[in-house]
Amino acid sequence: MVNNLRVACDLEQNNITIMKKFCQLQRLKTQHGLDGALQEETVIRGGATFEMNKATYEQILKFCRRSTPELRANHELPHPRDAKVMFDSAKEIRSLDCGRGKKVTPKEPNNMIEYVGDDGEARYAQVVDIIELMGHRWGGAVIIKVNSATQISHSQRLSAVFAKLNVVQVQLDRAEYINPSQVVGPLAHRKLAPGGFGSARLSYLIRPLGLLSEVAWPIDNDDMQIDP
Repeated sequence: MVNNLRVACDLEQNNITIMKKFCQLQRLKTQHGLDGALQEETVIRGGATFEMNKATYEQILKFCRRSTPELRANHELPHPRDAKVMFDSAKEIRSLDCGRGKKVTPKEPNNMIEYVGDDGEARYAQVVDIIELMGHRWGGAVIIKVNSATQISHSQRLSAVFAKLNVVQVQLDRAEYINPSQVVGPLAHRKLAPGGFGSARLSYLIRPLGLLSEVAWPIDNDDMQIDP
């Protein structure tokens, strides 16, 4: 009887010890996660300065002149005293807050976005770079380089299924620049290998914003989630 009690006590003590070790391990993991989050926040706020090549500089200058026609190129010397000049140096931005607690980044999973095109229509794209520009009497403007997405046409039957799920299949197309004010927010998406739903190229299934699906999406589908 005494031996049985001693064994029972030993087992209970072992269970308590194991639980304590587990809790300590979880606490260490949590602390490590918090430290990592703080470090990541610092990285997000930072960004490397780089020099644009000539082709990129000319493309961005052309885009910026749409809103600031008087903007001058860095090499257009001499500059008038009050001239607005765009430098060929810029700063990389790791993350952009587009409001409502949503962020877009050049990296997964928040790099697929919905934005408003120049015609006022909803467009989709993949974020390539977020750039803060520099200049004389002008600067601080942030622009976004994206690969615009083109919707793929399907048979009437498959289109009806996609409509019920509120998903769209797209392929990435040409590169272009947009303003942060055009961004609506990040999109839940899934990458499809070539051959997916009849597309010979790499494509994506995306879920546009603002509409509700008629069919409940699987709750364990992590691939269609986005970070807050």
